[in-house]
Amino acid sequence: MPNGSQLTIGESTNSYDEYEYVGYGATCPGTTTIQCWDNDGLAQTTWLNNTGSTQTVWYVQDAFTAGGTGTFTLQWSITAPPSCAGAPTAPTNGATGITASGTTLSWPSVAGATGYDVYFGTTNPAPTLVSSNQAGTTYATGVMSGSTTYYWRIVPRNALGAATGCTNWSFATAAGAPANDNCASAIAIGSLPYTSDVINNALATDDAPLSSCDGPYKNVWWTVQGICGTMTAITCTGSTNFDDEIAVFTSTGGCSGPWTQVSCNDDNGAGCTSNYAGTSWTATAGTTYYITVGSYFSSTATGNLQLNVTATPFTASVAPTGISGTTTVCVGGSTTLTATGGTVGTGATIEWFTGSCGGTPAGSGPSISVSRVRPPPTTSATTERATLPRAQA
Repeated sequence: MPNGSQLTIGESTNSYDEYEYVGYGATCPGTTTIQCWDNDGLAQTTWLNNTGSTQTVWYVQDAFTAGGTGTFTLQWSITAPPSCAGAPTAPTNGATGITASGTTLSWPSVAGATGYDVYFGTTNPAPTLVSSNQAGTTYATGVMSGSTTYYWRIVPRNALGAATGCTNWSFATAAGAPANDNCASAIAIGSLPYTSDVINNALATDDAPLSSCDGPYKNVWWTVQGICGTMTAITCTGSTNFDDEIAVFTSTGGCSGPWTQVSCNDDNGAGCTSNYAGTSWTATAGTTYYITVGSYFSSTATGNLQLNVTATPFTASVAPTGISGTTTVCVGGSTTLTATGGTVGTGATIEWFTGSCGGTPAGSGPSISVSRVRPPPTTSATTERATLPRAQA
């Protein structure tokens, strides 16, 4: 039995009382016992060979009592992790001129496989697990960069494990403008955080709306849905290798405009240094933001760029649960009241009111100083009482 394979063995019929033994080793009956039993109930035994090497397995049967005889039917099966897939169906290994707008990887099915892991990327061996234990034998790459070699690897698997030593295949995309060159073909960012593939803008065209940064030029596009919080788009965490520029817009008419600039940056933005661009903005949930990146000037260098987008949601306020401080103030005296409990959300402050929450404003901040003054004299006797403010976050 090969290492990693699994044996299931036992009787399916039996006409006499007997004793069974299964073990492994170079000679019968083996040097290591797997199982031994009195098989009145037609039991099966299962053994996974995880010894690290191929083993010879022995099955021995004998009557439980002296002189006992009879007939039996023995059945067994051996299963193992699947082998690697054969040569790819498409693209063929080493293919060139594959369109950068995307292609579908396909490979032959493998006997005994219940799923396939797909690895894909621009370095060898294929670095990124892009689909895990998928049932089908195809995978859509999505948008790729032009004039780039991509590597991919298929690892079949089943309940006993994954194939090992599977081959990496490759193909090269055709030269040309990047697939997301135009706004209409912008890459739609799904989940965050997001890191794009490496894209070369050498053959990209100029279609960025006018920005206060005077660019970008030879630009490419992404769209992302806003969250209630801060969003950040940077080009300095990956493989960007030239002086780039980034701009973020909204539009009421999609790619036809009109455009409203949200933010733009040429150098040293949002934590980037040197000539790498990045920007952050306060986003609105549900708003579509158009991100475009390219060269900082029409006649300057082009190269590889990689976009990273993250989001930090705003936190909501939790109302104070109480107020600390002196609750009785004599005429001419003062006290400091401090809101206790609760939390202050992003961008929020604690507001103080007299009478009731939302009444007459009395100040803001975690604490407030209040004093009591003598009211004007009147012709009739009155009882003086201080009305202290209440806090609301």
